Amino acid sequence: MAEDRVSVSTLALLTEQDPQQLQLRAKSLRCLEFAADDSTHHGAFRDIKFPTLERLVLDASDQNEEHLLKPYLQSALKEFIFFGGPISDRFLETLQACISLRGAFKLIETGELIR
Repeated sequence: MAEDRVSVSTLALLTEQDPQQLQLRAKSLRCLEFAADDSTHHGAFRDIKFPTLERLVLDASDQNEEHLLKPYLQSALKEFIFFGGPISDRFLETLQACISLRGAFKLIETGELIR
């Protein structure tokens, strides 16, 4: 059964305490929301698979670098809400190519909505 959401801080603690439990939780996670300083944890999730992740929300951060965001780009992703950070057009093309990304993704920084 898929889990709707878990705080990023809770997941980050698992990287230190129980990495296997982290992957188990990530396998069933549908929503991941990075608020405030949560973006500092992107690196901790670089080898984690999020196969059921449907919704990703990223607060504005210089740490929202595309190489750190790639683990979240899984085939189940349907919604990507991005408030800002250093991503390229190439990353946006990769994002658009996500098979299940049938809805829109929002770039809040520019107010642009891409479908």
